[in-house]
Amino acid sequence: MFVCYGLSVDSKESHLAWLHEIYNKTGISIPFPIIADRSGEIARKYGMISNNINPTATVRNVFIIDDFGIIRFIMVYPMNIIRNVPELLRILQEVQETR
Repeated sequence: MFVCYGLSVDSKESHLAWLHEIYNKTGISIPFPIIADRSGEIARKYGMISNNINPTATVRNVFIIDDFGIIRFIMVYPMNIIRNVPELLRILQEVQETR
């Protein structure tokens, strides 16, 4: 079983505004929590932010971590590439089926 979380260096208020905007534009409610990692401490532990990069810059990473804490998939991509949610769902399904 996998549980989804979001992680961002943005504030809780920014996350709430983002979720509200998504809902207003699409009618979709995001069903998972988003963690406000204002200091970047969690992101640094996973190697998502380099110490020599602006700590508030957007970093695009996807980690699939199983219920045993094993990282099964990592994807890192630049801001100018749009997330491909169907592809992420396909990868998640493959990871779940091949465990």
